[in-house]
Amino acid sequence: RRSLDIKFGETPRNFLFGVLGDKDFNAMINILFRASDKVIVTKPQSPRAAEPKLIAELLNRRNIRADAVEDINAAFNLWLNGDDRSILIAAGSLYMIGTVREQLGMRNEESKPPPVHSIPNS
Repeated sequence: RRSLDIKFGETPRNFLFGVLGDKDFNAMINILFRASDKVIVTKPQSPRAAEPKLIAELLNRRNIRADAVEDINAAFNLWLNGDDRSILIAAGSLYMIGTVREQLGMRNEESKPPPVHSIPNS
């Protein structure tokens, strides 16, 4: 989160987030999100995926706006068509990131990704 804060300051952030159930998503929530973020929680295409509703409830209890959208394609469309002032950030499981890449037309290594900002490691 520190790198995001340094790079983008107070710019609104809209996350697409989905993780596997055997991961420490409580720690991820504590590290990654700030109160002003909006998070769409979805289910990666894996039988080990965590339940989006559970994660959204955890986020909401921490006063982070979150909605659970079980279907990853519906979640992607909601995320992509959200507030046009926000930075779009997809974070979580590589299973979910794979779906995001496909939806963005990045199916193979020869596909050129859309322009992104480089975020330095901290």
